[in-house]
Amino acid sequence: MASKLGELVRETRQQQDIGVRELARRIDKSGSAIVRIEQDDPPPSVAEETLRSIANELDLNPDRLITLAGKTPSDVKPDDEEEAALFRKVKRLDDEQREDIFEVLEHLRDENGET
Repeated sequence: MASKLGELVRETRQQQDIGVRELARRIDKSGSAIVRIEQDDPPPSVAEETLRSIANELDLNPDRLITLAGKTPSDVKPDDEEEAALFRKVKRLDDEQREDIFEVLEHLRDENGET
């Protein structure tokens, strides 16, 4: 039985009419590596760079693939205990509260001229 990661990769690849070997060639990996990603549950250990390459080739959100693989994107790993605590607090919020936080952060970013 495939993991959610494997199901998403396989379904998207098939919808785009891309074969296993073709996807493997595009990301410079073996066909067996793609098959393992698509079929193993839990998903095999896959490098973030590989997941980003697959996402790029299949026009998927790389963060979605990375989190489905049970990983944390390297650019959002906390640098200290304060960032870890902040992440835990945000994780406990409901969807509406998270949306409110996103709006506040967008406003602050716009005020600071950040992109």
